[in-house]
Amino acid sequence: MTCAHCGGAFRENDGARCAWHDGVLAVPAEAEGKQRWSCCAQDGDVAGCVTSLHVPPRATRPKDDSVFRISQVTK
Repeated sequence: MTCAHCGGAFRENDGARCAWHDGVLAVPAEAEGKQRWSCCAQDGDVAGCVTSLHVPPRATRPKDDSVFRISQVTK
């Protein structure tokens, strides 16, 4: 199985951890064309700044249009 966060292979419930970034790659003006992660400001090729258990692909976040807002549910 492939981890939704890091893209690495793992077996379900194996307890293995991965490192990933929870931000996006961006090119800040002061970076002179170098991509940096928005979550930690590290260069784009630096290993993840967040560690967690591997996550199955089906557990990725839903798209915005499939998320109910609390106000919609309580009406």
